[in-house]
Amino acid sequence: MARLLDAPSGSAGFSLSAVTGLALLGLVAASVAIAAPSPRATNATAIKPIMETHTLPPYPAESIHAHEEGLVLLAVTIGADGAVSKASVFKPSGHQRLDVAAADYVKSHWRWQPATKAGKPVATNTRISVVFKLASKAAAKKL
Repeated sequence: MARLLDAPSGSAGFSLSAVTGLALLGLVAASVAIAAPSPRATNATAIKPIMETHTLPPYPAESIHAHEEGLVLLAVTIGADGAVSKASVFKPSGHQRLDVAAADYVKSHWRWQPATKAGKPVATNTRISVVFKLASKAAAKKL
């Protein structure tokens, strides 16, 4: 099952706590957590970005067969146009395929309403956690 996780408690920004279900072949799950935009990108007159579209990255088939699981922490730049202009691995999962899948997918598929400052769209930074977890290692072995 896939779900969105709350941002770390005590963060100065926003968090998403909506739970959404998505099973990938009934074998894998991914979770996503959004952290607060970095303090240098926002101030008291700024409005933080709002996520418009997000789907969970597909679990790489090779990673399923290799029974790879892990949490990827991405450093993301959201441009003034709301597109993810940069997604880099801040803390790797320990499996390069999962790291690359998370960063590439977030950069190419996610969209935001941009942050604004004095009513004008501005770029901002945030961190996103993507968790890849096999729902059943025994079931994955059958693939």
